[in-house]
Amino acid sequence: MKGKKRVKMDSFKHWVVKMTIVFELEKMGHNVDVEVEIPGRGMADVMDFTTMIQYEVDGHHTSTYRINKAKKYLRPGLKDVIVVPIHKLSTDINEIRKYVWDYILPD
Repeated sequence: MKGKKRVKMDSFKHWVVKMTIVFELEKMGHNVDVEVEIPGRGMADVMDFTTMIQYEVDGHHTSTYRINKAKKYLRPGLKDVIVVPIHKLSTDINEIRKYVWDYILPD
Protein backbone atom coordinates (compact mmCIF):
# COMPACT_ATOMS: atom_id res chain seq x y z
CA MET A 1 0.00 0.00 0.00
CA LYS A 2 2.53 2.51 -1.14
CA GLY A 3 1.50 6.09 -0.46
CA LYS A 4 -1.64 5.17 1.53
CA LYS A 5 -2.10 5.79 5.21
CA ARG A 6 -2.85 2.63 7.13
CA VAL A 7 -5.91 2.85 9.39
CA LYS A 8 -5.91 0.91 12.68
CA MET A 9 -9.12 -1.07 13.08
CA ASP A 10 -10.78 -1.64 16.46
CA SER A 11 -11.54 -5.16 17.60
CA PHE A 12 -15.20 -6.17 17.66
CA LYS A 13 -15.29 -6.03 21.47
CA HIS A 14 -13.61 -2.60 21.47
CA TRP A 15 -16.21 -1.31 19.01
CA VAL A 16 -19.16 -2.79 20.96
CA VAL A 17 -17.95 -1.27 24.25
CA LYS A 18 -17.37 2.10 22.57
CA MET A 19 -20.84 2.12 21.02
CA THR A 20 -22.40 1.00 24.32
CA ILE A 21 -20.82 4.00 26.04
CA VAL A 22 -22.22 6.25 23.30
CA PHE A 23 -25.66 4.62 23.55
CA GLU A 24 -25.86 5.04 27.33
CA LEU A 25 -24.61 8.64 27.28
CA GLU A 26 -27.03 9.61 24.49
CA LYS A 27 -29.91 8.03 26.45
CA MET A 28 -29.02 10.50 29.23
CA GLY A 29 -29.24 13.36 26.73
CA HIS A 30 -25.50 13.95 26.47
CA ASN A 31 -23.81 15.41 23.39
CA VAL A 32 -21.20 12.81 22.37
CA ASP A 33 -18.92 12.07 19.44
CA VAL A 34 -16.54 9.25 18.53
CA GLU A 35 -13.06 9.24 17.06
CA VAL A 36 -12.45 12.90 17.87
CA GLU A 37 -9.02 14.08 16.80
CA ILE A 38 -6.98 15.52 19.65
CA PRO A 39 -4.12 17.44 17.97
CA GLY A 40 -0.73 16.11 18.99
CA ARG A 41 -2.23 13.35 21.13
CA GLY A 42 -4.28 11.00 18.95
CA MET A 43 -7.93 10.10 18.55
CA ALA A 44 -10.40 10.07 21.43
CA ASP A 45 -12.62 6.98 21.43
CA VAL A 46 -15.63 8.80 22.90
CA MET A 47 -15.89 12.46 23.84
CA ASP A 48 -18.77 13.55 26.07
CA PHE A 49 -19.12 17.28 25.43
CA THR A 50 -21.87 17.59 28.04
CA THR A 51 -19.59 16.64 30.93
CA MET A 52 -16.24 17.26 29.16
CA ILE A 53 -15.16 13.70 29.93
CA GLN A 54 -13.24 11.59 27.43
CA TYR A 55 -13.68 7.81 27.44
CA GLU A 56 -10.91 5.53 26.17
CA VAL A 57 -11.59 1.83 25.59
CA ASP A 58 -8.39 -0.11 26.17
CA GLY A 59 -7.41 -3.74 25.71
CA HIS A 60 -3.98 -3.61 27.33
CA HIS A 61 -3.32 -5.79 30.35
CA THR A 62 -1.38 -3.38 32.58
CA SER A 63 -2.78 -0.64 34.75
CA THR A 64 0.43 1.36 34.19
CA TYR A 65 -0.33 1.52 30.47
CA ARG A 66 -3.88 2.70 31.16
CA ILE A 67 -2.70 5.36 33.63
CA ASN A 68 -0.19 6.67 31.09
CA LYS A 69 -2.89 6.70 28.41
CA ALA A 70 -5.15 8.81 30.64
CA LYS A 71 -2.28 11.22 31.37
CA LYS A 72 -1.52 11.49 27.64
CA TYR A 73 -5.04 12.69 26.86
CA LEU A 74 -5.68 14.87 29.93
CA ARG A 75 -5.59 18.52 28.91
CA PRO A 76 -6.95 21.92 30.00
CA GLY A 77 -10.73 22.20 29.71
CA LEU A 78 -11.25 18.46 30.09
CA LYS A 79 -12.81 17.28 33.36
CA ASP A 80 -11.39 13.73 33.19
CA VAL A 81 -10.21 10.86 31.01
CA ILE A 82 -11.85 7.54 31.87
CA VAL A 83 -10.00 4.47 30.59
CA VAL A 84 -12.27 1.42 30.31
CA PRO A 85 -10.20 -1.80 30.40
CA ILE A 86 -11.68 -4.60 28.29
CA HIS A 87 -8.99 -7.30 28.15
CA LYS A 88 -10.92 -9.64 30.51
CA LEU A 89 -14.41 -8.53 29.48
CA SER A 90 -16.88 -10.97 27.95
CA THR A 91 -18.44 -10.25 24.56
CA ASP A 92 -21.95 -10.74 25.99
CA ILE A 93 -23.83 -7.48 25.34
CA ASN A 94 -25.75 -7.64 28.64
CA GLU A 95 -22.50 -8.01 30.60
CA ILE A 96 -20.96 -5.17 28.59
CA ARG A 97 -23.88 -2.83 29.39
CA LYS A 98 -23.60 -3.58 33.13
CA TYR A 99 -19.80 -3.21 33.00
CA VAL A 100 -19.91 0.12 31.17
CA TRP A 101 -22.12 1.61 33.89
CA ASP A 102 -19.24 1.17 36.36
CA TYR A 103 -17.29 3.73 34.31
CA ILE A 104 -19.88 6.27 33.12
CA LEU A 105 -20.00 9.55 35.01
CA PRO A 106 -23.50 10.98 34.44
CA ASP A 107 -22.78 14.61 35.43
